[in-house]
Amino acid sequence: MSKESSMARRAAYEKVRDEIVSMIREGLLRPGDRLPSEKELAQRFRLNHQTVRRGLADLADLRVIERRVGSGSFVRLGGDDLDQALASQMDKDHVAESTVPMLGVLCLTDYDAFATKLLNRLHHLAAGHGLQIMIRVVSDFGDEAVATVQQMIAHGCRAIIVPWARQGEFTETLWNLKRTVSVPVVSPDLHEKDAPGKEAGWIDLVRIEIAFRYFQELGHRRIAFFGPYEPGNLTVSRRLFAYTRLANESGLATRVRLVKASSAEVLEGLDEWAPLCVSSEQERGLAVICYDDDCALRLITSAHKRGLDLPRDLALIGFNNVALGQVSDPPLTTIEFGYDRLAERLVEQAVAAIDKRQVTHNPVFRERMIVRESCGGRASLGEVAQQMADRLALEVAGKHGVAPATGV
Repeated sequence: MSKESSMARRAAYEKVRDEIVSMIREGLLRPGDRLPSEKELAQRFRLNHQTVRRGLADLADLRVIERRVGSGSFVRLGGDDLDQALASQMDKDHVAESTVPMLGVLCLTDYDAFATKLLNRLHHLAAGHGLQIMIRVVSDFGDEAVATVQQMIAHGCRAIIVPWARQGEFTETLWNLKRTVSVPVVSPDLHEKDAPGKEAGWIDLVRIEIAFRYFQELGHRRIAFFGPYEPGNLTVSRRLFAYTRLANESGLATRVRLVKASSAEVLEGLDEWAPLCVSSEQERGLAVICYDDDCALRLITSAHKRGLDLPRDLALIGFNNVALGQVSDPPLTTIEFGYDRLAERLVEQAVAAIDKRQVTHNPVFRERMIVRESCGGRASLGEVAQQMADRLALEVAGKHGVAPATGV
């Protein structure tokens, strides 16, 4: 069996496990709940029964779920217990006497679906490189983090990966951590250039342009941007800039709403957009590019409260493909985040730092737009809706001079 086919098979059963873990984290499944049957899961994930069974077996080994003969599978762990079970598995067999190189992963306490997926990718990518992973959790990058990293070094970690920081957080403490400890510390700056000659933040430009052009091809002339009001969040700024530039180039009015974490503000913004949500034979309703899936889900909830028809009156596209978006009403169209791309970059940087060599990243666009019902594409085009999204991904990636992933 080729390495590529082996990786594909592994990723398939990991998808089952990762999605179930995400559903537990997001409260869709709670301790004591019965999981859907293997047949139902196979249909939902479009996988065969053996792959689903393998993913469930992993969760049973971790005691995250309990499999009862004749009754099915039930959730055992949630919250902190779930984190401890996953962390213990990732730390398994990580002893100082091991001859296998070890990387440390230093995480902040505020886990979410994004963090869970990224940690899983890091763990399995490192394993594929013959590396071990030791994961530790800290509240910030201050004195506690320095002490924790010193302990990780004592246990054999030769480099430390900090996979994420809080948006808008002052990073001096992280820089101090890098300067203080005796091993390399690598962290993603998603706004740096991925390769010589590539403008900063190119990934945000590509993702926003795919969503924007998709709505255009569906016939929308009213396209808005909705996101969080976070002045220090550079990702919001880059996506807002990309949207504004595309609207100006297309001769369309810019419609932007940034809100704080309040359902009242979301409803207020939706009320201001209400006249734009009226659809007719001559004009489609409002199309909204949301900063991420969480923002899109908040907008869906508010739209239902206002009695809007989705996607006829309000069509939505989000980003990151969180588990909750698959079961929202309507299911959320989204553009995946390149978890594998980021994990590969972090591991490559860590290994290169250990070897004291430079590594150059060739930009590859691995995200895919997953067309569900919220954008209106399926209602208008049926199965062709996904084909159109895949074609646009190729065109936009090519326009920005980046290679699309195989299969996109």
